[in-house]
Amino acid sequence: MRKLLFCVLAALIVLLAYPGPGAPAEATGPIQAGSIAQPPFWDIYGHVAAPELTILGALGIYTGYTGLGGRADPDGLITRAQFAKVLVVATGRGGTAERLMSLKPAYRDAIPPWAWGYVNCAAFS
Repeated sequence: MRKLLFCVLAALIVLLAYPGPGAPAEATGPIQAGSIAQPPFWDIYGHVAAPELTILGALGIYTGYTGLGGRADPDGLITRAQFAKVLVVATGRGGTAERLMSLKPAYRDAIPPWAWGYVNCAAFS
């Protein structure tokens, strides 16, 4: 299920990132996984989701647990907070999330403080 989610999300991001015909020459196509020198995370070598995670890492949408070059844990579960961050960053609303970081979301479960802005932005957009 998670692999399917990453594949669908990666495809959506690539489609959203593609500017289409008439765009400037420097932005005429999506990033290709083969154009990146190495996988952005040390634990995705040979993994079925490596191409998608490489594209998401190259676009700055998915940063893993410790940033690029660190751990992505491609077989682990993704939390609601993590998914909210990926979704908000992928849709270009990271600035809005930064402005909402000090507002604690009104949910009963514990949401880590680093994710408050992303969860708020995803919930209210």
